[in-house]
Amino acid sequence: MYWYLDREEPSEVLKRLSRLEETGALYKLKDEEKIELATHVMNLESASGKNFYQPNEKERKFFLAPFRVKGISGGNRSGKTATLVLDAVMQLEGWHPLQKANLLFLSENAKAVWVRDVCKRILDDGYWIKSPPVYGRVITEDYPNYVNKVVGPEIHKWATSTDVKKIGFDVERDRVDLWKNGSKLEYLTYSQPTEAHAGSARDFIYADEEPPRDIWIESGMRTISTNGRRTIGMTAVNGVTWTEEDIWQPGLKKQGGVYAIEMTSYDNPMNSSEIIDEIKSHCFDAVEIAIRIYGKRQARGGLVLKTFSVKDMIEPFELPESCDLIVAIDPHPVTPHAVLFAWVDYDGLYHSIIDEKPNIYFVSGFFKTGHIPGLVSLIREREKLLGRSHDICLCDPSAWNENQKDRYEKSVADQLLEEDLVPLKGSKDLSGGILKMNEMFAVEMSYDGEQTKTREHPQAFIFQDEFVLQPRRDDSIQRLKWEFLNWRWPNPNQNMNMGNRIRRPIDRDDHMAECARRICEFVYDSRVEPLPMDPDWMTKKVRLGNGAVVDFSNAVTNELEVGL
Repeated sequence: MYWYLDREEPSEVLKRLSRLEETGALYKLKDEEKIELATHVMNLESASGKNFYQPNEKERKFFLAPFRVKGISGGNRSGKTATLVLDAVMQLEGWHPLQKANLLFLSENAKAVWVRDVCKRILDDGYWIKSPPVYGRVITEDYPNYVNKVVGPEIHKWATSTDVKKIGFDVERDRVDLWKNGSKLEYLTYSQPTEAHAGSARDFIYADEEPPRDIWIESGMRTISTNGRRTIGMTAVNGVTWTEEDIWQPGLKKQGGVYAIEMTSYDNPMNSSEIIDEIKSHCFDAVEIAIRIYGKRQARGGLVLKTFSVKDMIEPFELPESCDLIVAIDPHPVTPHAVLFAWVDYDGLYHSIIDEKPNIYFVSGFFKTGHIPGLVSLIREREKLLGRSHDICLCDPSAWNENQKDRYEKSVADQLLEEDLVPLKGSKDLSGGILKMNEMFAVEMSYDGEQTKTREHPQAFIFQDEFVLQPRRDDSIQRLKWEFLNWRWPNPNQNMNMGNRIRRPIDRDDHMAECARRICEFVYDSRVEPLPMDPDWMTKKVRLGNGAVVDFSNAVTNELEVGL
């Protein structure tokens, strides 16, 4: 009898057995009564999942949600691993409620009316999943601590032992479990290269704890041809990461083919109040409690950009031909390139000039993978939509790739020059740039720690939406807003670098923010002015090949390196 049908509770069987043993009545039972009781006990030992698993309401809805990507953001001991392990075991053995035969049965016989209704809708829409034999994959942190001690044993705790052909999760050379019905389950880890996660198609892939984003994407490639599914369960010990935008934000709203739930430590009936209090005692602040008890994703450490406020974002406007348009590039060989456009207003056309410092408007941006010629083409296309070409191009210093092994290898800067895009090497002054950004976005300014001056407006703005609207969030200026709101310092107890007390923000999901920092530093420290004549390299001002002019008469900009 499956868990989603009405049947006798396993706990009642165990209570009865305990009472019989305590009173001595166990030995006075008739033979047929002993056989019946022994059968219950054997079922508990050999098929605890199929016969005795009791999901709570959140888990029932999770199992019946017909989504391609499903996730559980859970606190410690919330039951997320058991839930996702059961989801895998049910598929492998053929008793998952979303498999067609079970949907048909449940649509007529399920105890709960809502279950019958959901199953009928899924059948009408054709959203059932594959029945055995099923080929699945589990990916997690490592073999010694996670596969061998957590996930593997949990799989076989719930699996029907009489249906299992081979237990191989801890066999070093062949980490594959086999079932008699032809289903199989392999185990991989995040420490293995992305290429190891390629290969043939899989019917489902289950990630236990947060994987690297490239492995998650590669896992998605393995489930396309099978119309398979990916599931993920994690406690957000790393705070807010790429999973927030890719999984939890759409999933909790049931959007974009993603379904997600949050499970707390209180949802697990096996947790006593003493156990939960013990977990809390190891949490050093409210953020840690939110993560480890309530399954939330909370940003760790303090905000880097404390002065930025969403209420100061402004409506888009058409860019004038005057003043300067800056494009900043943060190129990456594997992950998407980050490109950010900012219009710099020296004349106070939209907001008044404060202390003779220009205003910066972040107007557009995108994330795209690809080769450098393709990236430049995308920049040119965006410029056409913006109605003007850039005047200045700033680039991450890594684009000059000074540590090349092959002296004939072209750096990113070399490739940009070949495409007639002349980059300036952006600043490396991380701490100085953060201070300048906080000053530019501030409305209230403190002087000498005592006096406070309130300004009419900040000197840096972000459009509420791009002047060039795009269909995908990753192509939107909203990404910059999201990074600003989640750009964090490490936890206080993780904030020191080998005793040197060097503070650096968490190096994750900050590509647009880094582009913005370089733009703010460049504008803060220099002013680019047009020249009516060709450049003379002996003068203080130089016009670059893209029309940009660098004023070297400023002592600060003397430190800028021109990528020629």
